[in-house]
Amino acid sequence: MHRPARDRFWLKTTVLMWSMLALLAVLALLAPLYASALNLLTFLGYPLGFYIAAQGAAIAIAGLVFLHARAQDRIDARALDVGEDRSG
Repeated sequence: MHRPARDRFWLKTTVLMWSMLALLAVLALLAPLYASALNLLTFLGYPLGFYIAAQGAAIAIAGLVFLHARAQDRIDARALDVGEDRSG
């Protein structure tokens, strides 16, 4: 891989990493900040702030990990012509 292509690859990878880290930080910091306001609403009989802390954040983090893996796989496939073989 030539240097300009390698630099583009690492730039895309780094931007993806920092973007996901920023989303995780927003999720981890803003949800508890607004928990008291969210507790005015209920979801499945529980205060919404409690539900987000107990279940929603974990589900969102798992989703972000999945999205990060898919996006990185696309970056790898385009730049390196490698990736997961999905043919079975």
